[in-house]
Amino acid sequence: MGKYGETAVRAVALLRSGNRTAEDAWREAASEIFPDAPEARAKVCPRETFLGLCQDGLLEGISSERCARSEASKNRLYAAAAMRVIANDPEIAAGSKTELWRRVMREAGAEPDKKHNQQLDVVLTLRSHGYIASG
Repeated sequence: MGKYGETAVRAVALLRSGNRTAEDAWREAASEIFPDAPEARAKVCPRETFLGLCQDGLLEGISSERCARSEASKNRLYAAAAMRVIANDPEIAAGSKTELWRRVMREAGAEPDKKHNQQLDVVLTLRSHGYIASG
């Protein structure tokens, strides 16, 4: 599990244990995981991926009402696309991140050469911990 996956897992734990928003939980978790790296704490791509999963009601046991609504974030769209790709082909989650990302970009209608920026770390780690709702 990468550091942003670890941040996502911690943010879920914070959401489950208290009365905070998903945004607040992510920021607190990022401060714990990256205490000496303000640029890592502020990184948008993994945070917006986490918030997109929450917004779509995909975090097990977490109400989507605890997530700010946003239609503007491409990373939130990528999170939803990743979940569709994995739902259609669960084996892809255990394979190459490069291949998964390529399929996510195609599913999202995004630039195929766009580079992964920790979005999949968030999705795959939450999924492997059982924190993604099965529907």
